[in-house]
Amino acid sequence: MSGEHSFLYVKEEIEPPKKTIEIRSKKVKDTTLLYPRYIQRLDNVNAVPFYRSVKSFFLPGRKVILSMAKFKSIDSEGLALLVQLTQLAKKQRCYFALAEVPPPLARILKITEIDKLVVILPPRSEANGKSCSASAKSQKPPMLNDLPEEEPKSKPDIETL
Repeated sequence: MSGEHSFLYVKEEIEPPKKTIEIRSKKVKDTTLLYPRYIQRLDNVNAVPFYRSVKSFFLPGRKVILSMAKFKSIDSEGLALLVQLTQLAKKQRCYFALAEVPPPLARILKITEIDKLVVILPPRSEANGKSCSASAKSQKPPMLNDLPEEEPKSKPDIETL
C-alpha cells in the first residue's frame, strides 16, 4: 500500500416525511375543535408536519381545542410540540386546550409537568357527570360549555421557564 486510503462515501439524503397530517376542524362560535385523523403517534416523525397542519388555526381571539383521542403514544418531540403550540397560542392571544386525552398520555403529561403549561379539559364523562353514550355523541360536546372565557391565571408564564 502506498499510504493512501480509499473511502466509500454513501450519500444519504434525509428528507422530511412526505405524508401529510389530515386535520378535521369544526367551528362552534369562536372555538375551533381540531380532530387529527390517521395519526396515532405524536413523535419525531409527525411533530413538524403536525405543527404545520395546525398552526393556521391559531388566530387572535379564537379558542383552539385539540382532541387527543386518537393518540396512542407521544415522545419528547411530541411534548415539545405541545409546548410550541401553547407558545403560539400565547403569541396569537388565543386560548389553547387539549381534550379527550387518553389516560396513558395524561400520565406522561403529568410526569413531565406539561400539564402545568397546557390546559387539559376533563373527559366528557367528568365534565357533565355522565358516561358518553351513543345518544350523547350526537349532542353538542359538553366540553364546550366548560370553556373559560380567558386562560386560567394559575398557569405559569411560558417565557419565564
